[in-house]
Amino acid sequence: MFAVIKMLGLFAIAAAGLALGIGSGHVKPCHGHGCPTTTAPTTTTGTTTTTTTPTTTTTTTLPPPTYIKVDDSTNAIPVGLSTDSNNCTLSRGELGDILTGQSTSTRCTWTNTAFSHMHRHEVFDTSWKFDSVTEQTDWTHIMMVRPFGSFGNADCADGGNHEVLFLRVWVNRTPSPDHYMLDIRGGSSLNLSDQVGPSQEVGGALDLGPIVAGQTTNLKFDIVEDYLHGAATVWENGVQIYDNRDRPLGFHYDCNRTTDISDFATRMQHGVYRGGTGAYQFTSSGFGFYVSESQ
Repeated sequence: MFAVIKMLGLFAIAAAGLALGIGSGHVKPCHGHGCPTTTAPTTTTGTTTTTTTPTTTTTTTLPPPTYIKVDDSTNAIPVGLSTDSNNCTLSRGELGDILTGQSTSTRCTWTNTAFSHMHRHEVFDTSWKFDSVTEQTDWTHIMMVRPFGSFGNADCADGGNHEVLFLRVWVNRTPSPDHYMLDIRGGSSLNLSDQVGPSQEVGGALDLGPIVAGQTTNLKFDIVEDYLHGAATVWENGVQIYDNRDRPLGFHYDCNRTTDISDFATRMQHGVYRGGTGAYQFTSSGFGFYVSESQ
């Protein structure tokens, strides 16, 4: 009789153990008051105790840039190609505008006469590439920003207009392959003797590197348009290449040094404007603005 009672007791203990998950390969989950607490393993050395806890790796994907506006051919003035574009076509692709120029095309651009205005703070970026290109045979401009209003739109010296452009990306044909160059200009008048460039020298230009077919160049600008206390910071492909937060950007007077152009709107012309020949395809995102505010 005692043996039977002992056997029944062992069965009861085993059943209780299984209910608690003891002595099996599975631990039954416990919830609520009375459950045991789990503490992280600790290692004690001398008087220092280190607690090791499980780590969680979180991958964060940054959202794409948020622009307050984008200027490209779709809102150009006039919409699409500029009226003096010739022997070229405009289409749209993943990056944005696609300009396809025939060998004889001298201009394939869009313009926006309300791009900005003097006395404004603007932060914007742009990406572009030549999908196919031959080395240029004459002067070539890619990006041109200048005052827009009633004044003589000509160089004070030779009748061109590069002296009027306070932001200009152009092509240097001296190296091979060609290089993009960036002008940043400003001063008391359109006369070169009254202007300063990036290095505080007249005509100073920044070398943006070689033009390689299929290779995208990204530029970001943080500018204040003011002929006296302007500012310019420029990044190329995420690397800062220029920074001067107190310099002339834009002009006070026309060539005659009496016509005040310091409060004019500013016009953008973008694409391929040149004196040479050669077929090409040029793709551009346009200009996406992060900041656009009066100063």
